Amino acid sequence: MSGLIQALPRQTAKILSLIEEQKMTMRIAITDLEGFYKRLDSLAACIALGIISAGLAVGGSLVIHAKIKPLWHDISMFGLLGYIMAVVLGMWVIFIFGRKHK
Repeated sequence: MSGLIQALPRQTAKILSLIEEQKMTMRIAITDLEGFYKRLDSLAACIALGIISAGLAVGGSLVIHAKIKPLWHDISMFGLLGYIMAVVLGMWVIFIFGRKHK
């Protein structure tokens, strides 16, 4: 084992010099890119919906704080609608993410 460790720097230098002299080539084959792209697409969609949901929650808070009419029990209906939409989108993201990534 110690001989292998001692020879490693020389072998690494030899491989690097062969690569520099273009006497050695490497080919990398990536398999199952389709599965990777599907998962990446799904995660990007969940992140986008999460960002939209957060924006609706923040926007709803601002509208409620500004007390923009129409009001219901001193709460802006548009702000309340923003909260409801944020909750629905958030629950949808959780449902989709939990179902697809078990």
